[in-house]
Amino acid sequence: MSKEVNKIAIGGFVVGGIGLAVLALLVFGSGKFFQQKSMQVLFFEGSVKGLSVGAPVKFRGVDIGEVKNIELTINPNNLEFYVPVYVQIFRNRISILGGKRVGQFDNEEVVDALVTKMGLRAQLKMQSLLTGQLF
Repeated sequence: MSKEVNKIAIGGFVVGGIGLAVLALLVFGSGKFFQQKSMQVLFFEGSVKGLSVGAPVKFRGVDIGEVKNIELTINPNNLEFYVPVYVQIFRNRISILGGKRVGQFDNEEVVDALVTKMGLRAQLKMQSLLTGQLF
């Protein structure tokens, strides 16, 4: 005769396994799921050959985001091509003097100030001479 299965022990193992999986996701995910992010779009008229999804977005050498999507757009009126590049900025990697994070401010207000007052512009740079990859 077979022994009766202890349902409480099986349930405990299942709940414990799920708990360990969630804990591992939080630890190994480095908190990516809880970062404050904002999407921005950059328009390029020239070639973006070498730029790929997942490439880092850097400001003065500091990784502040990554490329999320690259598209090709055509204006049918004048047959001009544009390449919108969608980037995700990690707002917790930028802070204001005094210790406040950009996430505590209106993000559009900060970006507008960077563009108008500091002349912030996007440009492609060579990440690797060997592969020709851009960032």
